[in-house]
Amino acid sequence: PESNRPGQKAGDEVSLRSTGPLPTTHNFTRGDYVLVTTPNSWLPSDKLDIARAYGSIVGEVMGILPPPDFGINVKLIGLKQDLIMKFMGKTCRLDRAANHVTFSRQIEALKELCGKPPAPQLAWLRQILLCADEPGGAGHEPVHCGQLHGGPGCPSRYDLLSQANPAQL
Repeated sequence: PESNRPGQKAGDEVSLRSTGPLPTTHNFTRGDYVLVTTPNSWLPSDKLDIARAYGSIVGEVMGILPPPDFGINVKLIGLKQDLIMKFMGKTCRLDRAANHVTFSRQIEALKELCGKPPAPQLAWLRQILLCADEPGGAGHEPVHCGQLHGGPGCPSRYDLLSQANPAQL
């Protein structure tokens, strides 16, 4: 990243420059929410190591750089200028997030689902969704979905199709 307007307050706009043309299938448009992750070899994460300038920062696409430049202008959200400057000159990757409303809903849902302690009414769903992340849990999702349960807020079966309306089948 390189700063477009040094000295601005939090939410500064930066240019993410590419060494060549963006793929024709990139489909980034103004207003898209993105995760800017540095270094470019890292996967997006909620961890941010300011000292080493590693991690993911939420941003909003402001536009595509006009030719002869290659890249995207992004407004970084939640970091002050002095912290943004630590990320300047580093390689990064850009991953699309959802629009602001969907992004906020996803974050709230993840907080409910993965909070400590998890919301009791969602424990059954959390068990199914995160099963593969537990040691030896991969492939057990169908077993969990077929078990009878019936705890608070839990359907009597994990058979999610039984809860679907005809249009969802």
